[in-house]
Amino acid sequence: MSNLTNDCPSSFHCEERLVSWKIANVLEDALPKNYNEIILLFIGTDRSTGDSFGPLTGTLLQAKLIKHFHIFGTLKEPVHAKNIQSSLTYINKHHNNPFIIAIDAALGQTDQIKTFKIGNGGLEPGAAFNKQIPPVGDLNVKGFVNTGGFLQLAVLQSTRLSHIMEMSETFAQAISLLDSRLKRKNKLKVTSLNDKSFLTKTEV
Repeated sequence: MSNLTNDCPSSFHCEERLVSWKIANVLEDALPKNYNEIILLFIGTDRSTGDSFGPLTGTLLQAKLIKHFHIFGTLKEPVHAKNIQSSLTYINKHHNNPFIIAIDAALGQTDQIKTFKIGNGGLEPGAAFNKQIPPVGDLNVKGFVNTGGFLQLAVLQSTRLSHIMEMSETFAQAISLLDSRLKRKNKLKVTSLNDKSFLTKTEV
């Protein structure tokens, strides 16, 4: 269960000021108070420019060597409609009660292009193409890469790579910021525990 409330601002344009910082804020607030592991599940394929938003972002984050998230879905090993169920089976088998953030490209209105929308619950991969895949994730992030309507596959394939690159870099920076915050929190938590242990020993 995430802590994201319905009235929390959850939509951000890629080019607005401090957008990575704002996304990191919302994601941090959405994390449950107690979690064992956080999975970033980037959905998409490198065979379509528009649909590469997820795996490209996963690849960028691999290079950043983040510590507090497990990454699934990269350009080399994408997670898509054909293997998403086996990927989820693997995640649930090898990770202890994980909190899954599902990230995928989406098509929307013209004014939504290059925006990110963060919401509670899972997203439905392949919904635009009428693929029957159950909702995935505890929290979802949609990156609107182009407009919806007719010939959606062609729209995804003709999406500008520069837009995808900008969006992926922005979201990867947000996760990197959040990773740094979690690192500081964990250090403070350890320091606090050590201080309490010291006080207890001193009092005794």
